[in-house]
Order: sequence, then structure tokens, then C-alpha cells
Amino acid sequence: MEASGAGKTSLLQVLAGEARSGEVQGQILINGQEVLTNEIKRCSGFVFQDDVILSTMTVREAITMSALLRLPQEWSIERKHDKVEQVIDLLGLENASNTIIRDTEIKGVAGGERKRTAMDTGGQVRPSSYNAEHGEIWR
Repeated sequence: MEASGAGKTSLLQVLAGEARSGEVQGQILINGQEVLTNEIKRCSGFVFQDDVILSTMTVREAITMSALLRLPQEWSIERKHDKVEQVIDLLGLENASNTIIRDTEIKGVAGGERKRTAMDTGGQVRPSSYNAEHGEIWR
């Protein structure tokens, strides 16, 4: 990875359609085909280095809270809970699903499990790929 200040985060923010300042110019090509930022945003997500997950929740509780807040209101509670179970399975979090997440004071899930939980709480794992700050890429 490049040195601090080399523009890694700026590039990921542009690709995710999350650039906060400056002017973005040029084309974005994927496999030689031009894509628009809104197309990239539909199929990708952004996981920040410092997540904001409540460390006292279990993985399942964090994903459930995200589902209840983000999924369409017209979905039934049962459908949302089914989605939670699908996401836990998709992210390989079955064994950690009832484990406290943790922070510096509380020992809980491993760092990778915490990051995968953060991937979900950022958008219910709709995207087919994720841009993860500082090189952690999940597919």
C-alpha cells in the first residue's frame, strides 16, 4: 500500500461516489467499459477504517438493528429477520453471530469478523463488492 497522504482514501471516495471536495474529472473504466459513478455506487459499498458499531452488541444484534433501520418499511419483520440470517451466512459469521463485538476494553469477535459486520451495517450487503479503506477488499 502507498504511504499516508498518497490519495488511497480519496480514490476510494471518488469510486464510491462519496467525494466531499474538489472536482472529479475524467472517465472511470472497468474492464475497458466506461461506467458512471451512480452505477458504481449501486454495486459497491464503502467500509471505513474506524467503524461505528456498538461494541456491546452481538454480531446478530448489530446486523438486525441495521436491517430494521435500513430495509424497506413495507417488508415484514419475518422477511427482515430472514435477510439477517442470509447476511450472516453470506459473510461467514455463523460462528460469531452471538458473540459480543468488542472494543479495546471488551474482548469479543476477531478483527475480520468485526469488519465484516461493519460491511453489513453500512448497507445490508447489497453491493457485490466493497471498497475497504486501507486495502481490505471483500467480495
